[in-house]
Amino acid sequence: MLASANPKLIGKPMMNFKDGDGKLLTKEMLQIAKKKGSGWVEYRWPNPITRTLDQKSTYIKKSAITF
Repeated sequence: MLASANPKLIGKPMMNFKDGDGKLLTKEMLQIAKKKGSGWVEYRWPNPITRTLDQKSTYIKKSAITF
């Protein structure tokens, strides 16, 4: 569910992961998929080059694929 330029995040449980402002990012993404089927999530994420928190938007869409 999460692609990251930070190798430390790969393979880590992300359910309680928080963005730069403390927002439970993964939980919000899942809520949107479950309740609406799709939608936008706004959050702040560290820029790997400048190290500042940048505003980001991600579009979420529920998939028929289950694991």
